[in-house]
Amino acid sequence: MSKSTFKILFYIRKNQVNKEGKSGIMIRLTVGKSSVRCFLKPKSILHWNFQQKATL
Repeated sequence: MSKSTFKILFYIRKNQVNKEGKSGIMIRLTVGKSSVRCFLKPKSILHWNFQQKATL
């Protein structure tokens, strides 16, 4: 029986902030040696304030 490992990484895309101050989230899923990236739109996901912590 082989053993598989996986990782899930979440990145806040601070460099792509829209007019409302919201930014998207990039998710990177790695299973074994294969990886997939997924982008969540900033429409209703995350409001980023650089002076404070991120709020959902």
